Formats: sequence, structure tokens, C-alpha cells
Amino acid sequence: MNHSNKPHLQTIQTALQRDVDRRLVSERWRIVQGSIALMVAFTVAVWPQVDTNLFIVWISGYVIWIGATFFAHSGRCLVGWRDRYQAPILVNVINASRGIWICGIALANWPAFIQGEEFFWTLTTLWAIVLAAQTIMVTVANEYFIQAVLATGIILMAASTQWLLSISTIFFLIPTVKALDSARQVRMNEVELRTTLTYQARNDSLTGLLNRVGLAEQFSGLPPGPKAAMFVDLDRFKEVNDRLGHTVGDELLEKVGHRVLKVISHRSHLLARLGGDEFFLVLPGCPLQDLLAIADTILQTLEQPFTVTAGQAYISASIGTATASEAITDLEQLIKDADQAMYRAKQTGRRRVIYYDESLHQDTQERLGLESSLRQAVAEKKIVAWGQPIIDYQTGSIAKVELLARWQLDQKNIPPDLFISIAANIGLTSDIAKQMVNQAQKCLHQWQKIPALKETCITVNVESQDLVEGLIVDYLENLVFTEQVDPAKLILEITERGLIEAESKARFQIDRLHTLGVRVAIDDFGAGYSSLRSVMTLPVDLLKFDRSLVAGATQDQRMQNVLSAMVEMASSFKITVIGEGIEKPEDIEVMKQLKVYLLQGFYCANPMPLKNLHSFAKEFLPRV
Repeated sequence: MNHSNKPHLQTIQTALQRDVDRRLVSERWRIVQGSIALMVAFTVAVWPQVDTNLFIVWISGYVIWIGATFFAHSGRCLVGWRDRYQAPILVNVINASRGIWICGIALANWPAFIQGEEFFWTLTTLWAIVLAAQTIMVTVANEYFIQAVLATGIILMAASTQWLLSISTIFFLIPTVKALDSARQVRMNEVELRTTLTYQARNDSLTGLLNRVGLAEQFSGLPPGPKAAMFVDLDRFKEVNDRLGHTVGDELLEKVGHRVLKVISHRSHLLARLGGDEFFLVLPGCPLQDLLAIADTILQTLEQPFTVTAGQAYISASIGTATASEAITDLEQLIKDADQAMYRAKQTGRRRVIYYDESLHQDTQERLGLESSLRQAVAEKKIVAWGQPIIDYQTGSIAKVELLARWQLDQKNIPPDLFISIAANIGLTSDIAKQMVNQAQKCLHQWQKIPALKETCITVNVESQDLVEGLIVDYLENLVFTEQVDPAKLILEITERGLIEAESKARFQIDRLHTLGVRVAIDDFGAGYSSLRSVMTLPVDLLKFDRSLVAGATQDQRMQNVLSAMVEMASSFKITVIGEGIEKPEDIEVMKQLKVYLLQGFYCANPMPLKNLHSFAKEFLPRV
């Protein structure tokens, strides 16, 4: 599974940083313009009383400071070195130099200020003291109170000797203080923007939990010691999205995060959403026994109904757990181990907790080897079809044949459930289905010369996702339009769960198949995923009762009554019913009582290579 969202995150960071830079440069340029205007006005006012050489030295220092500050901010010099307000260190160095320079001017002119001599140097001293105070305020305090106290104290001190000068100084200080306050606001805006940028770079925008980047940073900062991890993947979440919409799905993910946090709030933890419906939890120093207990609690908590905008939503979770010793500090390996354990939980029925151990690692390595071999087998068309007859007990004939995919690796038969699940995970199911359709096409051509099989239909299993996405329908359209296959003798079998989870899309693709003349059967009905009413809303042609229903009807009269009602309802919708998993004579008798005459199972006929179907059909007599 690919959990990385780094490229997307970098794009967001870049866009936000550009916006920050553009706004900050604009604000600082306005402050510089205001400062220049003040300097011009001041120069005009005091020029007649100023020693030109001294004034040029003084104003040159001020201009150099403004230019250096603007360059340091806008050029983002040494941008990687930050103080606690996230300003470049170079900017603070410039500010400190400016403060020393201003204080030097104040000390040099202090005697002139006390004796009330030259107006320029007296005013310069007042301004120097105020600017020095403002520098401290902007860099350290950032408080209006300190600003007001300092300015008031200076003015009162000046008023004790030169009250006329103090009054004029007040009018001069007002725009200066405003400009410096604007600079303070720019600094605070920068801090806020950078804080927002940092948060968005490290946290999931939907749930507020850590994302993969934030998890990696905080994990690297954990103290040495053993660590436990948990990979939580929601079951049936796609169904919530399809039925209730993505807005409700997002709301549900937020509530899932809150519930998990509530369970682990009493202990140190890192909780992240890696993407989609996947959550990852790190518990430093957590013993295995506690880890499994917490996982069980989370499992039970998530099975409680969620109240969302659209009503109530029900989900479950599959959880993989793993531990790392003090010597192991690789987060990616910890995620991989927990992910593999979660995958095993999915495989073994969902709604459970699996712990990662060496046996699971061995299974994973074997599975990776099978994936590689399966890719090669599909590419070389080594997946072969066997056929299992479906018997019509009203006519005593072979009504249909279901094609079953079979694979041999090193002369060893690989269980179909295993390699089909692997194929589903690596995206090969549509290729296998196409190969099964091709073999069905050859059989139908050959059977035209065999009286016992001439009217027999073939059913092919297709993964629901391939049907919903239209992959197999596109392929069949080509075969039908080029007259390479008779659509009336072809039936696609889809498991009920896949159809119900994406009902609207499934309906569209089934309508396309009907336009071609291909029929659709729901396989394994009754395995516990949906109601008969849900299935009946789809325009399907056949319904195959799961083995669990057949066995239940054999043993329980109440189940017989339920099945009888189902058969009647299916008949009212003109849906043909097939009984699967017939393993003993009693199964046949019960199905006949329910008026289900199309039967399939080991008792009726075993799966066999296609080449054996000809001789089987010639000698066939139905077992009763």
C-alpha cells in the first residue's frame, strides 16, 4: 500500500510559502515608505540647524539599517536559523546593531539634551531613546503596555527641562510609534502565517491528527526505548462513502479519530492518519499485553454506531499490531510490520486484531514470491479453466457450466481463494477474467458439435470492481460485436457485496451487459453482506444461494421457510435461483421442496478439466 502524500504536501507548502513571502514583502515595503517619508520631513524641519557632515553620518547609518533589514527579510537570508519568534537570526543581529547605534547617539548627545542646546541633537536624542525602546518592544516584548510606558516616561523626562520641545516631540512620535507598531504587527502576522504553514505541513487537514511527515518528525524525537505500534484500517468504509456521500465519510473519519484518541488519552502516544481510512498509532514503552488490550478496546469502540449528518453509520476495523525493540528506530519498518499484520486481519475475516511475528514475515515473503509468479503466469496465459456442471433436476440435463480458474506452480496446485485474492490486490483479476472469457468462447464453439452440451451456458466469475469500472464490459462488447461469442450463452457471476457497495455504478454496467445480451448472476448470496431487498433492486438474472443457506435449510425448518419466501420473491422478480454447495442427497431433496431445481456442488458433479466435459456429458446421469 502506498501511504505517501509527500509530493502533494510539498505542493501545498510551496504555494503557501509564496503567499507568505508576497504578503510580507508588501507590508514591509509600506513600512519602509513611511520611514522614508518621516526622514524627509524631519530633514526639512531641522536642516538649517544641522552640521551637514554629522547629519550625513547619522542619516547614512539609518539608511544602511533599513536596507539591511529589508534585504534580510525579503531575501530570507539564513532562513533556516530561527529564534523563538521564527525570525532569521541575521534580522535579530541587525536589530541589535541598530539598538547599539541608536543608544550611542543618545549617549553622545545627552549633555546637549540636558543643557537645552541645539534643537536637532536634543530631538535626535529623544528619538534615539524611543527607537531603542521600540526595538526592544518589537523584538522581545510585543506589548502595547511597555510601548506606552516607555514613550510616556521619555516625554515626561523631557518636559522637566524643555516642555515646548516635548510637546512638539509628541507630534513627531505619533507617526513613528504607528510605523513601529505596524512593524510589530507584520512580525506577528509572519509568526501566525508560519505557524499555520508548519501545522498544515505536519497535520492532517481533515482530522487534525498528525500526517506522515508530522509522525516521522515526532517519532524521531521520542526517547530511546521499546515502542509498540498499531495500524487501524476501517472495514466497509467505502460502502459508507458510496451510500452516504464523501462529506459524511469525512465526518465519520473525524469521529473515528476522536474515538481512538479517547481510548488512548491516558498514556503517551502518537496518532496519525496516513491517508484514506488508515490510522497509525505509536505507543512508546507499551508492553505487548497492554497493546493488544488497547487494540481490542479500539475495535469494540469503533463497532458502536456513529451518529452522522445522514443518520447512523456502522463500521468495523481490522487492526495490525507490532512492536520494536530499543535498538530498532526505523518508523517505516514499524509501519510495514503493522501493515502486514493488518492485511492478515483483513484476509482472515476482518474485525480482528493480528500481531506481527516472524511467521507472518515468512508468509509475507512467500506471498511476495507468489505475486511475482502469478504476474508471470497471467502474462504467459498459464491460468487454466476447469468446469463444474450446474445440473437441472427438472430435465436431468447439464444446464450450465461454471468456469473455475486454476493455477499450478511447480506442479503444485495453488488454492483459488489464495491466488484470486493476490490477483485482486495487484490488479490482475480483469486479465484473469478475460482469459476465462476467451476459454468460454472456445468451449461454446466446440460444444455446438456436442448434442449434450449444445444448449449449455457458461458462467464466468468476475470481480465486482472490474464490473463496476466497466473493464470486462468493454472487453465483452468487442467480442460480441465481432461475433466471437454468443452473448445468450454467457453469464457473469458477481459477488453480492461488490454490487451493493456501488449500486448505481453496478446498475449502469449491468444494463450495458443486458444490451449486449449477456446475463448476470449474483454469487454467494446469503454470505451475510446484504438483504434480499437490496439485491432485488439490481436488474440481475440469476441468484446463487450460498452453501450456508442450503446447509441451514437442511437442518432447520425455520430456515426452510425463510428460503421458501426468498424463492417466491425471486420468482416474482423473474430471477432464476441456483442452489450452491450441494454435498449430500438431503440437500437435493430440500431444494426440490423449495422448487429450486438448478443445483451445483460436489455431490452433483466435481470440477474437472474442460477436455473431460465431453465424455462426462455423454455418460451423465443425475445423482439423486
